[in-house]
Amino acid sequence: MTPAEELSAAAFQLRNPFHGRGLKLPVDHQVADPLAGLLDRHAEFAALFADLWHAKTGGTAAESQYTAEIRSALVVARVINGEQQ
Repeated sequence: MTPAEELSAAAFQLRNPFHGRGLKLPVDHQVADPLAGLLDRHAEFAALFADLWHAKTGGTAAESQYTAEIRSALVVARVINGEQQ
């Protein structure tokens, strides 16, 4: 799964009441909705970054090459997706 896909999946988890109930941490909808929007924006940026990186170098964007903001958003997304604690 690409970083953009991880971020999008976390946003989906926050928005979907059926999936969201499986979260290990309770998230109020007043927090979940803006956080999901933020994760979506980071997903769009991560996808754009990967496309630009590929166009420039011919390779895939290594996670270490992403900005600090995307890396921070990935940490949050992975907690939401149950991949990290």
